[in-house]
Amino acid sequence: MTLKYLTSIPSTPIQLIIPLLQSDQLADQLKEIATESGQDAKLLQSDFNANAGSIHCIYPAEHKGSRWLLLGLGDHPSEAVVTNAFRGLSFRHSKILSGQIGISDRYLDADKISIDALATTSVNGLLLGTH
Repeated sequence: MTLKYLTSIPSTPIQLIIPLLQSDQLADQLKEIATESGQDAKLLQSDFNANAGSIHCIYPAEHKGSRWLLLGLGDHPSEAVVTNAFRGLSFRHSKILSGQIGISDRYLDADKISIDALATTSVNGLLLGTH
């Protein structure tokens, strides 16, 4: 498992983890993700609610060979909640989390979780889930 901090979505195949919060912006964020990935926005909005630890996998049409994993962090993401969400993702989906893994911070509210906390808790969770 290789982890990289990315500021944009690369053209090479990647497993991209997109953490999302339960918030008033979730419907708009899912619509944007649906547009970027070639998915149906209404289906995505009905299938994913961002409960802590919830996971939804999509295969973006424009990024052949890539997999985007939407990861719910709930509405009040403490560091323990974020670590456990990433740990559960890593444990349940260890076979598909190989090669390059990207973690997007695009949709996170810096008032609820800082980039530093996301980096620390996501890496810890991903590594803990492998044991």
